Amino acid sequence: MADFGVEAKEAEGLERDPVELSEIRLRTADGLGLFAQEWRPDGEVKGVVCVFHGLGEHGGQYVEVGEGFVGAGVAVVAIDLRGHGRSDGKRGHTPSYEALLDDVDAMLAGAAERHPGVPRFLYGHSLGGHVVLNHALRRQPDVAGVIATGPWLRLTDDLVWYKRIPATILEPFLPTLSFSTTTDREEILEEVGMRRNAELFHNLITIRLLIRTRHAGIWAAKHGELLLVPSLVIHGERDPVADPQASRDLAKGAGAGCTLVLQPEVGHNPHEEDESTITTMVAWVLERVANG
Repeated sequence: MADFGVEAKEAEGLERDPVELSEIRLRTADGLGLFAQEWRPDGEVKGVVCVFHGLGEHGGQYVEVGEGFVGAGVAVVAIDLRGHGRSDGKRGHTPSYEALLDDVDAMLAGAAERHPGVPRFLYGHSLGGHVVLNHALRRQPDVAGVIATGPWLRLTDDLVWYKRIPATILEPFLPTLSFSTTTDREEILEEVGMRRNAELFHNLITIRLLIRTRHAGIWAAKHGELLLVPSLVIHGERDPVADPQASRDLAKGAGAGCTLVLQPEVGHNPHEEDESTITTMVAWVLERVANG
């Protein structure tokens, strides 16, 4: 059972008032301590969005996403994934792929506990988009909808065979072996301008997280027909990290229940590069809330 402790803080960086910012401590099923923060509107909460960030990031980077939803009366809970930000765990690592999905279950349970009877949504970017889509495909949760931006289902430049084969062989024996991602940390920080709490970012990934995520992403792109909840996938066609064709493949398999938005001039971070992205996400959530 997830254990939540809450401490109210000032809402830094949020221009829309009134809003309440709380810090949440979550203990996972395998005993790991995770950090999350919640932006909550004053008054009626129409829905709650659980945010899962990308590799190397942390939940505090999603202030603008929080602003957009809170301004529409929707609460936002943004987690620091295990091995990221202020959460416990080896940087860029998971002991198993199932542990990531279990963490999503814990977040959904916490959202229901804090906002009983309110529609719940999953939103993830890049690695987070990968996780929430796989969670929806594999566990088919009771949620009102799933949103993914730039989901890492396949890498735009996949691992070449002479790296992929040794990594696959070594993964069961050296799961915590870490290495830097191909993008330098400073390039990550400069890619879309200012980053909040830059000291919380990292550019590490372990061999287990890489191999298990790669396999799960490829599987997800091929099994869109299992996506039974309403979904919104937004992908920049100039994404240098996550292959937009994988999002096309998933959306094609999912059919009418999946809305795919392709942005011709956008790279890997639609929510930061194109101001229409957050507006689109908020409108999509409000439509689900109104029709729920």
